[in-house]
Amino acid sequence: MEANEDHHLQGNIMLQAANIIIADDHPFSADGMRRVMQAVPDIDVVGMATNGIDAISEIKRKQPDGALLDLSMPGANGLEVFLEAKRWSPNTRFSIITGRSAAPLFKKLYDAGIDGLFVKSELPEDICVGILKMLDGTRFISKEVQTAIEKIRAQNELSNREYQVL
Repeated sequence: MEANEDHHLQGNIMLQAANIIIADDHPFSADGMRRVMQAVPDIDVVGMATNGIDAISEIKRKQPDGALLDLSMPGANGLEVFLEAKRWSPNTRFSIITGRSAAPLFKKLYDAGIDGLFVKSELPEDICVGILKMLDGTRFISKEVQTAIEKIRAQNELSNREYQVL
């Protein structure tokens, strides 16, 4: 494999230099995410927002490669930011991170087409790998979120006997 100045191998991920915006209303969480992301080669944090309205504005103005959004923010939540900002920045890849573990909410986010979905209790390295994969074009849903979504899908499926009765 030839080296390319614009690409670096991140594990099994080939990533072109990318810029991201982080939106989280908790300064400690936002600063932690910024520090972790800036430590990743080829990722440049180009903006920070503390509420959903500012996040939409930053994304519209800067057209980043990716956006890492907290789910619960004042002004507009992560889902609302995703739905609105996607209109203005269609090439941006969006991920949501949350401290809440709610299967119906995860399914709603997944069905809306979010590119990455994480919970804050995950290891920073795992979140970074997921974000790198997401920025590289892969939809990345963390294992904890996948498990929650699968459980809710299983609950919504009818058993063989229920099909017979219908």
